Amino acid sequence: MSDSSVLVVSYPSLRQVNRDVYSKLQALGYNVAVVAPLNTRVGSVVSNADEEAPGDPPMYFLERVGQNPRLARFRRLASLVKQTKPEIVFLEADPISLQALELGLLQVLGRRKFVCLSCDNVHRPLREEIFRGPKMAIRALFLTALLLLVRPLVNHVFCISSDILDVMKKRGFGDRCSVVPLGFPKELFHVCKDSRLTTRRKLRIDNDELVIGYFGRVIPSKGIDILMQAMHELLEYRWKLLIDEFGQYHDPYQSEIATMLADPQIASRVIRFDAKHNEMPEYMNATDIVVLASIGTKYAKEQYGRVVPEAMACGCCAVVSDCGALPELVGASGVVVPQGDPIKLADGLRGLMVDSERRKRLSIASATDARTRLSTDCQAQLFSKQFENLLRPSR
Repeated sequence: MSDSSVLVVSYPSLRQVNRDVYSKLQALGYNVAVVAPLNTRVGSVVSNADEEAPGDPPMYFLERVGQNPRLARFRRLASLVKQTKPEIVFLEADPISLQALELGLLQVLGRRKFVCLSCDNVHRPLREEIFRGPKMAIRALFLTALLLLVRPLVNHVFCISSDILDVMKKRGFGDRCSVVPLGFPKELFHVCKDSRLTTRRKLRIDNDELVIGYFGRVIPSKGIDILMQAMHELLEYRWKLLIDEFGQYHDPYQSEIATMLADPQIASRVIRFDAKHNEMPEYMNATDIVVLASIGTKYAKEQYGRVVPEAMACGCCAVVSDCGALPELVGASGVVVPQGDPIKLADGLRGLMVDSERRKRLSIASATDARTRLSTDCQAQLFSKQFENLLRPSR
C-alpha cells in the first residue's frame, strides 16, 4: 500500500545490518521510519548505535531506560508518535511489555494500528508459575495482568517460529498472529566460490578437508560441548573445526570449551576466529557443514538460530538439534538430530562426511531454500501483506 506510514520501534536496529528489512519494506512503497536505542550495555561495556547509513530508512535514536525487555521504555517516544501520527506502529518486541502498553494506548486513542513481534516460544501457565516460589508468582501475576491490558490493543503479532505462534494463540491473540522469518540480507549472505577459495587458503585448509563450522555465542544452551564430544567420534576422517570466538561475550562456559578445544586429539584441527557480522559470509563460504546443537529446558529453548539460515544461504549443509525453531528453519534441506546426544550428532555428521553427492545436493537445496524462504526480502513481503490487510477499509 503505497505511502502508508509505518513507525518501527526496534531495539535490534541499533545495528545497521538489522535495518535491512525496513529498507526493503520502504522499497515496497511504505513511508518507514525507525526508532532505535542510542546505545546498549553488555555487562559493563556500553556500545553506541551504528550511525544512519545510506539506504537506511530515516532513523530516530532515543534513550532507552531500563535493561529488562518487559520493563524498558524509550524516552520521548510518546511525543514522537503524537507528532508523526503513523498509520502503523510496529514494535519489534514482545507484546507483553510496558512499551507495548504505552504504544498500544497511543494508537487506539489515535484510531491507528499497532503491531508487535514476539520471540517468546515457551508458554508458562499461571497456575504452574505460582507454585515456583513467591518471586516467580509475583512475576507471573504481573505479566498476566499486563497481558490482559495489552491484548485488546494489539492488531497483529508477528511470530518468528511456529512454536511462538502456538504460544501467542494460547495467550488469546487468536487469528491475529502469523509466522515470519527473522531474515538475513541475501546481498551479504550468498554462495561465493571465490570467497571460499580465498578464505580456505588464508586459513590453510586443504582442498580435501571438510570444514565443520560453529558460529555464534559460546554459551551452554548452544550445545558446543555436545559438538566437541561428537567430533571425538569422528577422528578417522579429515576435517577442521571452525569455531567463532564471538569476542564481545564473556561466559564461564568459555573456559570449559577452551579446555576441550585444547585436547591433543583435536587441537591441531581447530581454527578459532573472531569476525564482524559483515565478515561472517567469508567464513561461512569456507565451511561445508554448519552445526547448531542447541539444548532446551522446560523454561527455555532455541528461539531461532539466525546463523543457520545465514550459513545455508552460503551453501553450508546444516546439522541441527531438534530444539525449538531449528527443525523448522532447516526443513527438508537439513539434518535434524536429538538434542543432547553426541553419538546421534556424530552419526548425522558422519552421514554427510562419507557421502559427497548428498552433501552437494543438500548444499544446493539449503542455499535455494534460505534465499526463497528466510531472507529479509521474504520477511518484508510478509510484513507488507499483513499491513495491507490491516489498512484495508472495513466493509
